[in-house]
Amino acid sequence: MKNKVTHEWLVESVDQYGDIQDTNCYPTLADAIRTTKGADFSDGSYYRLGLVRDEGNEVDLVLDRQWAYFQKDGTLPESYSDGAIIPKKFRAETLKVSAKVLATFSDRDAVEA
Repeated sequence: MKNKVTHEWLVESVDQYGDIQDTNCYPTLADAIRTTKGADFSDGSYYRLGLVRDEGNEVDLVLDRQWAYFQKDGTLPESYSDGAIIPKKFRAETLKVSAKVLATFSDRDAVEA
C-alpha cells in the first residue's frame, strides 16, 4: 500500500518545566496562531508553534512522524527533526506573518539560526 504524507501546523501548550501538556493541529498557520490569543502565562507556561509531518497509510497508520519548530529568529529550519525537507508552501505561509510574532512561539531550547 502506498504511503501518504501530510503536514499540519501544531500548537503545543508547554508548562513552566518544558513539559508538553496539550497538542492541537490546524490546517493553516493563521488558524494555529488565532487559537493562542488571550492565553494567561503568568505561571511561566507558553505556547510552542511548529509543523508536524506524518507519513503512513490506511493499514499501518502513521509510520513516521517528524517535527519542525520555529527558531528564535522566527523562521522554520530547512528540514524536519529527522531530515525530511519542509515544503516551500509552508515557508511561504510563514512569510505572511511577522518573524517577530513567530519568534515568540519558538522552541525555547532552539539554537539561533
